[in-house]
Amino acid sequence: MLTRQVGVQLDHPFRRWLIGTLKFSLSRDVYAGMIRVDNRYAVSTAFTYMFTRELALKGEYRQEWERANVPGSSYVASIWLLGLRLQR
Repeated sequence: MLTRQVGVQLDHPFRRWLIGTLKFSLSRDVYAGMIRVDNRYAVSTAFTYMFTRELALKGEYRQEWERANVPGSSYVASIWLLGLRLQR
């Protein structure tokens, strides 16, 4: 499988402790020896709350679409993520 992906990410600090993020990505998967080609698209927004320089809480909402030329292989997904990050 050969995958090509391009994306853009924009980060905006509302305050030193609150960062907003927007992401857009496009991907294309071409399968070797098959006629299948998948086109994937994703859009997400996230907020990161920094408790300290080492500890952060991140929430993200992502919408994904996959369009395949093989029937029954396409999908749409709505994804919610919540995470705690400790960085040293």
